[in-house]
Amino acid sequence: MDDNAVGLWSREYSNKGLPSSFRDLPSEAVKYFVDFIRKLGVGGGTAVDIGCGTGRNSLYLARCGFDVYSIDMVPEMVDKLRRKSEEQKLSGRLHPMCASVTDRWQLGDGIVDMAVDTFCYTHQMTGRDKDFYREELGRVMRRGGFYLLTLPGVDDGYYKMFLKPQSKAIVDPVNSIPMILYEKEDVEAEFGGAFELLDYMHKPHRNMMHGKEYDRSTHQFIFRKR
Repeated sequence: MDDNAVGLWSREYSNKGLPSSFRDLPSEAVKYFVDFIRKLGVGGGTAVDIGCGTGRNSLYLARCGFDVYSIDMVPEMVDKLRRKSEEQKLSGRLHPMCASVTDRWQLGDGIVDMAVDTFCYTHQMTGRDKDFYREELGRVMRRGGFYLLTLPGVDDGYYKMFLKPQSKAIVDPVNSIPMILYEKEDVEAEFGGAFELLDYMHKPHRNMMHGKEYDRSTHQFIFRKR
């Protein structure tokens, strides 16, 4: 596990500069995803919340009837999620795990029915880390399982200010956290081999970043494991 990355994220959760650091309600993308797969007849099963952060999406998925494995590398966030799950009487359905997504996931082969990633893959900065993430995702998901991925576009009103020529990698100067911005074609190229794209939306919106409002740009993908 990268101790430097753990420290950066720990400070970010304390400072609450990013929306994911302070919001309690589940992501609208995750709510949409649950509705989408329910229409396809999926009402429960095993889920994994990749880079769960505050656990807002994990708690929602557990309330929706899923057995949820929640992965995050920041110990205090995992501990808080464990306490929240006990307070909300969801501990039987929610299983927080303190781990990096770039280490082997502590999940069996082919046990996951659905996976959600809201702005975690975007922080995988090297080809090795991205390849490992995709390999582990493919390993733990059953054939026909569903995967939600959201990440920022290159036209994002906040992050695009830090782009340099010939690169989609940036570092947020406020919290020093690196990430890669994406175009739709980038994601399709990286996931298209093992996953079939079922649904896509480009979502322009406005929200707060480090205390100031910006025009934002998010890609939202729903894939099915081949």
